[in-house]
Amino acid sequence: VELKLECWTGTKGKRFDTFHGQVLLQGNDLLRQCYRVDDDRKKGPIPMLLGKRIEDTKVTKKTYNSRLFVCPFYLEPPLTPEEQVIEDERKAREAAENAVRDKAKAIADRDDKLAKDIEGAKKAYDKQEEKVRTLIEDEGYREVDEKVLGAKSDLKKYKGKLAEAIAAQEKAAADDIAEAEAEAKEKVVANVARLEGMTAEEQDLELATMAQDEREATEAALSQAIAEKQSAGGKKPKSAREMFMQQADTMGALGDEESVEASEAEGSAAEDNESIVANTPLVYKLQVLGAFDLAKTDRWGECDPFAVATLNGEKVAECPVVPYSRDPRFRNMVIDVPDSVLQPEGEDRHRLEETDCLIIDLYDSDKAAGGLVSSNEFLGQVRLKPENLRSLVGIKEEVELAVLPGTQKSDKKNKHVQGRLEICAHRMRGIPRFELDILSACDLAKADFFGWSDPFCIVYWDGKKLGQSDFQAATLNPRWEECKWKLPLKVPMVPGRNMDNYKPELRIEMWDMDKKMGVRRKGDFLGELRLLGPKLLRPGRRKLDKQTWTLVPRLGDDKTGEPPEKPDDPMLIGGTISFRLHLKDPVPMVDEWLFKTNPYSLSRDHLVVHEPDYAKLASINPGDPRLPEDW
Repeated sequence: VELKLECWTGTKGKRFDTFHGQVLLQGNDLLRQCYRVDDDRKKGPIPMLLGKRIEDTKVTKKTYNSRLFVCPFYLEPPLTPEEQVIEDERKAREAAENAVRDKAKAIADRDDKLAKDIEGAKKAYDKQEEKVRTLIEDEGYREVDEKVLGAKSDLKKYKGKLAEAIAAQEKAAADDIAEAEAEAKEKVVANVARLEGMTAEEQDLELATMAQDEREATEAALSQAIAEKQSAGGKKPKSAREMFMQQADTMGALGDEESVEASEAEGSAAEDNESIVANTPLVYKLQVLGAFDLAKTDRWGECDPFAVATLNGEKVAECPVVPYSRDPRFRNMVIDVPDSVLQPEGEDRHRLEETDCLIIDLYDSDKAAGGLVSSNEFLGQVRLKPENLRSLVGIKEEVELAVLPGTQKSDKKNKHVQGRLEICAHRMRGIPRFELDILSACDLAKADFFGWSDPFCIVYWDGKKLGQSDFQAATLNPRWEECKWKLPLKVPMVPGRNMDNYKPELRIEMWDMDKKMGVRRKGDFLGELRLLGPKLLRPGRRKLDKQTWTLVPRLGDDKTGEPPEKPDDPMLIGGTISFRLHLKDPVPMVDEWLFKTNPYSLSRDHLVVHEPDYAKLASINPGDPRLPEDW
């Protein structure tokens, strides 16, 4: 699919006169820049940079600096009746959650106001009491003097106000308790009406999903309803608890009622533990703690070491420089090692077992005048095989730094090799998260007077600001070397829960950096990118998979939804931003959450592949009708 938009101007008597440029959208680029119908944001135009014709191969000096504003969108197919019922239930659930949240906020605001009223009345009462004491003890007034009597009268008024404030707080608390009891009673009545039409097994399953207080109240009300019906029919009443125990006795699993409750609690805890174990597999993490007795490389008898880790030829970690230290302690240098490296499989497993899969190199950072890096002196390295990695779990070990393979200690490049590296490894519960690596931006607008911009980006995740990148001076195509962010995911650990209603948003804003009165501050807005999960959050299958998105105008403030106070210049908004989005320590629940709306995966340096990931689909639902017959 290809969409070609050309911009012309014409004069009287001529249809087309002057060509101003062309915008070409192909395939996924066209769909990627379309608004969805269910997008809650206000639709706005997207600026696209006009360029020369694709088929025009002639070299021309003409420049294209204009932008064409378009607002593409596409309609989704109507929902089926079953999908409409699910959508209505979701909206009703969201409305109920919003109502509960608003009510809790109103109660919290009211309680804060009442507490402030009590605090103010208490301060006024204490102040007046101190005034009465001062008049009698310090100034020598008598109890019957007019001034003392007036002060005591005011003290009585303040005491009455304090009593009124405390009474208002107690009344509000009593009203909350009464309202909560009424709501609980209504809920129990509704539960009993729903359970009466079920079988005993269905009732047990339904009761198991309720909270403890709600379950006990529902059981009591259900027992009373059953007793009334049985007494009306001349039968001996039987409680819901007795019915439950009778069913358990037939299974040969329970004794008295206390053992029933104990076994219920143990079973619930076991289910929770099994759920947590199933949802969060153990991951291997190697931590580089520090080094000892490094060589003296500086003039003053110290060195500035830093470490670089390489896993199967790919750089995976680098720690900051520790200045002026021969016994450095490295902070936050943790290396994730996948199980495929720890336990090689396949025909090459014997060769892989004998290969140094993880290499940790130590260097001394040397800087020339002006702060530029001149050269880094080699301080030694540690090479680890899969067997070494497996033996490090749970222990801390100091490993001697070695020279480069194939060289001798007497070689010039190895003259500073000495000392030990301290490392340890752990098997721990992984924290599912996205790792965002912002790489570059392209075709940004010219915001400065001399035709350049000083762009930097601000990253927001799930409504919270994570930070901002360094600004790149005088460029329209900035590149960032180290602009990485961790985006944690909220994974429920309770059995039966899922992530269907979890919709975190990734927002990246691009700004121009201005310098006024010697102080750098945020200048013109250059565009933003919003990806709402899980529909648009599509992590790459490999760590190096890159994706590119178009920067669009702001559509309103996050909190109020109103337009920004200072209108954005539409001619300063445009261009693209490229980044890598990688899923770390995934768990089955997160994979299912992503795959429900994104059945496609990214391939290296492409946006979308055109075939479903059948392996992932089969792992989630082996009987899915979308799987090929020969799968």
